[in-house]
Amino acid sequence: MKFDLTINSKRRYENFIKSVSESKTVWGLKSEDGWCVYESNDNKDTGVMLFWSEEVYARQCAVEEWMHYKPTSIPLDKFINWLYKMNADDLLVGVNWNTNLIGLEVDPFDLYKELGEVVLLEIYEVREKIKQLDESSAKSLLMIIYARLDTALNGTGGDEVIKQTVKDLFDMYSKLPDSKKFKK
Repeated sequence: MKFDLTINSKRRYENFIKSVSESKTVWGLKSEDGWCVYESNDNKDTGVMLFWSEEVYARQCAVEEWMHYKPTSIPLDKFINWLYKMNADDLLVGVNWNTNLIGLEVDPFDLYKELGEVVLLEIYEVREKIKQLDESSAKSLLMIIYARLDTALNGTGGDEVIKQTVKDLFDMYSKLPDSKKFKK
């Protein structure tokens, strides 16, 4: 039976990586007291911070002693930075644990490296697509980025302008031709 649980835990971990990489969102359980931390099943003196790839999975675990916790979304970039800090705090990370609170306990740095690789691959993909832009399109893209960030950084735009700039950049990115279609 334990072997079965390990296989399912690994599968849930792999699903976490895939889903979070696509959605760019991680879910945790948070209350007025902070984020939920569970005692490690393997190392009794170690805390495990639990996260899920979907809100519904987090909500399923917000029962009994955790019923006062609410599913709370975390942007992937913030989560990746957070993992680096968790590593320094000697915490473990549990991802996509089931309702019996069974799942893999991973070192935050290992998850940091794995999710960081996903983000890095996306950066390389964006870079390749940008290389395919003609000069006029590239200049337009740079002017938009500069104008938006300048407005936000000089205090007249604030967080909303930064968020809108990021959204616009992702929209432009999605419209770029697929670099795989071009011959190198």
